[in-house]
Amino acid sequence: MIRPPARMYLCPACRWFRWVSPRSDCLLGGVDVVRRCPRCASAVISFGGDWRSLLSRWLRRRAQ
Repeated sequence: MIRPPARMYLCPACRWFRWVSPRSDCLLGGVDVVRRCPRCASAVISFGGDWRSLLSRWLRRRAQ
């Protein structure tokens, strides 16, 4: 079992976001994988990798 890295899901329409850190390599839709925003039902964007740099970039964009 190889645990995948944490991912950030971001809705570009309403700025909803969620961090997901899967417990195993078996991903469950709605728990480990988010395709639609629960607030506005728009498609979400998925980011992986270094969460600190992703968060700092997102916070800078949001502050503008």
